[in-house]
This record gives sequence, structure tokens and C-alpha cells, in this order.
Amino acid sequence: MFTMASTSYTGWVKAITDDPVGVDLCSTKLTLSWYDYGSTIGYKSRDLSTWAANPSSLGTHWYVIGSTLDNYSLNSSKTQLTQKGYGYYRNYDFLDDDEETRVTHIISITAKNDGTYSYVVDWERWGESWITLDLDIETN
Repeated sequence: MFTMASTSYTGWVKAITDDPVGVDLCSTKLTLSWYDYGSTIGYKSRDLSTWAANPSSLGTHWYVIGSTLDNYSLNSSKTQLTQKGYGYYRNYDFLDDDEETRVTHIISITAKNDGTYSYVVDWERWGESWITLDLDIETN
């Protein structure tokens, strides 16, 4: 029996929403692991984690509404593997207890057959004082 030698890699990207003074309010972390067979790659594992400050150090309460982890896709030449994930959050006491603020994180990781990966992070925010929110990105 012939076994193809492989190396595995893991990449992760974390989107963090913080308030005007830098307090973290919510975050989404997408992790993708893949096998590198030299000229092609294959799927190994994936994970999506969400977190919301409840309460934050400033006393506001954020909630995870949910998350979505799409199916991964492999290009036709099996040299790129893409994984996408979403995290959804809300808050009712940012400033006015009668107003809602919402945030969505959108993260995509594309693994390549040379052991590297690229990523795209986007977000949506709306509701009370949405313009004051900031997005930070961390990677490994």
C-alpha cells in the first residue's frame, strides 16, 4: 500500500470589535487546518468560535446571536482551500437601553499548497452609535 507523505498546517484569523476607548466587545475566530501534499492540498479540520463581553469592563452587555460556518471549497486544481465563517452580535445598553447595536464579522481564509494562507475580514455594524465601533484583526 502506498501512503502519500503530507505536512499539515493551521491558520487562524480573529476579528475583534471594540469601543472608542479600546475595550473588546465581541470577537469571532476562524481556524482552518489543511494537509499539504506538495503540489495539492486537502482539508483537515476547521473551527469557528465566538465571544461577547457580558459584561464588558465598562458595564455594557453584548450577546452572541449566532454563527455560521460555511462548507469549505477546494479549487479544481486542488491548490487552494477556502473556508468562510460569520459571527453575529447585539447589544442593548451601549448608550441608550432602548436602542440596539448589531455587529456581524465575516472572515474568509484561503489556504495554499505552499503552507501559507491569505485572508479577508469584513464586518457590518448598525444601530446606535455604530460609527464609534472599531475593528481589530489578529492572525497567527
